[in-house]
Formats: sequence, structure tokens, C-alpha cells
Amino acid sequence: MLEHAISETDLDRIVRMFDGSNLIVHGFDGVIQRWTSGCEQLYGWSASEAVGKVVHDLLDTRFPADVEELRTEVRNNGSWTGQVGHRRKDGARLAIVTRWTVLELGDPDTLIVQSNNDVTLMQQVEDELRERQAHLQSILATVPDAMIVIDDKGCIASFSTAAEQLFGYSAHEAIGQNVSMLMPSPDREAHDGYLDSYIRTGRRRIIGYGRVVVGLRKNGTTFPMELSVGEAVAGGRRTFTGFVRDLTSRHRIEAELRQSQKMEAVGQLTGGLAHDFNNLLAVISGNLEMLEARLAEPGQLSLLREAQSAADDGARLTSQLLAFGRRQALAPKELDVSALLGEFSDLVQRTLGDSVELRTIIPGRRMSAMADKAQLQSALLNLSINARDAMPASAAV
Repeated sequence: MLEHAISETDLDRIVRMFDGSNLIVHGFDGVIQRWTSGCEQLYGWSASEAVGKVVHDLLDTRFPADVEELRTEVRNNGSWTGQVGHRRKDGARLAIVTRWTVLELGDPDTLIVQSNNDVTLMQQVEDELRERQAHLQSILATVPDAMIVIDDKGCIASFSTAAEQLFGYSAHEAIGQNVSMLMPSPDREAHDGYLDSYIRTGRRRIIGYGRVVVGLRKNGTTFPMELSVGEAVAGGRRTFTGFVRDLTSRHRIEAELRQSQKMEAVGQLTGGLAHDFNNLLAVISGNLEMLEARLAEPGQLSLLREAQSAADDGARLTSQLLAFGRRQALAPKELDVSALLGEFSDLVQRTLGDSVELRTIIPGRRMSAMADKAQLQSALLNLSINARDAMPASAAV
């Protein structure tokens, strides 16, 4: 045990010297023997009220460990330092950093001197800071945009949960690495130069603006993303915060919208052409019927009937084109899909062109579906066109 032999007179002199401090002298049994004016101001009890009381009962002390374990440590080591909770006379709780030191007045009078520092305000600030940090983290965890913070060297200082999901790296893997790891070439090699140039000249390329750039995932795939970067300077340190939004879904939707608009325009054009062509076919068919009544030679009649059959085929095709191009409300009903495929295959073949072989396999049994006929035909035609465009020339659909 660390021992400091001291007399009562010396103890009184020390207490007077540090009377303005928060100093408490008590025995191992906790009974208070000295109580400074600093303690009166801090705790609210006068010396006459405090002396003779058990300090831990008076202050309702909350220890970080069992009090007997702490007393044993003081006996063995001569001192102990830690943080405890105390109660003022008015009931308010205080956070106290305390140091206990053993003083020997002579056997068996061994005393403990407590020097207490009030850290309540500091503790409140730390608690509020932790709460704000936790609140900020909860917000960032729910923000759909990825957030990445870098320093003026380009090293990642913060990597949000959304960034982990978007790029495939964990925060542990990303923090401390250069942010260029999230960029494909040539942006990866040029990034540090852009950052150095901005710090030297103040000339901006992305900072303060939103731009569409390309991101690189951990698995090597790239994706379009919208990047917005802000700058902050605190304590002489410059940081940059980037918010990243994945544009993959938006680009896909925009492409689908363009295709839909294109098909709508094709449908309108097809409907107009088919209507005009149908009128021409009606004139041709009428003239062929009149001509048939005047011909008697079998050979000529055979040729005329072939022409009439071709005109009928053309009329059927124009009827299908008109149905395809007509804009109307959805009218789902039970359809014979096998029959629809047979009727629609000629139009699909002519749309695909002679270089593509169309193979239509129709099972013998009836296949039914509840669908809008025009929409089903449109879907089949779109699928056929997409298949043709994805295959080499002279392929089969």
C-alpha cells in the first residue's frame, strides 16, 4: 500500500490551501471528516451538514464497479481514479471525475482524500453529440442516395449504407482508400489531377454542380449515376461530400418510353397507309370482278382469279394493319392464341423482311388466353422485332 504519513495539522493546512477545490476527506468507512467550501458550492450542503455523514449515502454515489472492489484497489495501490455519479442537495445529478488518494495519519487512522471535478456539462455535450451522431447516421441510413465524404487528398472518410449497397464495398473496405476506386478509366487516372487543380485555382468542374457520370462497382460493372458534390471547411480541414444517385432504372424507363412512343408513331403511320391501300385494293378488286364477267377464255380466267386471290390477300393484310394501328381502350376477352398466331404470322413475316425466316409452331390443341387482341398482337410483333435486331443476318425467329 502507498502510504503518505501526515499529521492532523498538516491535513488541516492542506484542506485550507485547497479550500476552494472540491475536496472531501473521509475514512474507509466513508464517514466525512473534512468538507471544503468548494464542496459546499458544488453540492449545496454546508460543512456542518456534511461532516459526520457517510459520503456515499449523502451524495447517493453511483459507482462504475462494486465499492468494496474500489476500496481494495485503493488499499493495494494507494489511489484510484474514475467517473462516478453524485447527487446535489437539490436533487440534481452530477457527473464527477474523482481521484481517491490514501493518507496515513498513523495506525489505525487511514484516510481517503477525494478530489472531485464536475464534468456534468462536458458529459451533457458528449451525450448530445452522440445523440446527434446517431440521429444523423439513422438519417443517412435511410436516404436512398449514396453519400461519400472525402478529404482534400481524395481519400474516403465516410461511406454510407446506401453507398455500400450501390458500389458493393463495405465501409471498412472503402474508408481510407482513394475515391477514384469507384471510377472507371479514364476518370480514375484523371481524378486526383482535377482535385489538385481545384484546390490550387478554385476552378470547378463538378463541385457545386450536378453531373451525370459513370460509376464502377466492386464486381467490375459500370452504371450511369448522377453526382452532386458539396464542399465544407472546418478547423482548417477541407472535405467534399458527394451524393450519388443510380440512374440505371431511369435510363431503362426512358428507353422503354422512347420505344413505346416509336411504336405508337409506327401504329399511326401503319393505320394511315393501310387505309389508303385498302381503298386502292377495293378499286382493283372491283375492276377484276367486272373484267371476269367479260372473259370467256379459261387461261385468261385463271390469271384473273390469281390476281383476285392476291388482292384478297392484300385486303386481309391491310385489315390486320388497320387493327394494329387503331388506338382504342383495352378490351380483354378470351382469345384462341393458336388461331391468332396463324392469322398474324403473315404480317409479322412482312415486317421482319425476307432475310429473316419466321417459324410459327402452332400446337394441335386450343390455347386460350384472356387478353386484348390488338395489344397481344403488338406484343408479339415487338418481341419478333427485338429478336430480329438481336440476331445476325439471315437468322430464324
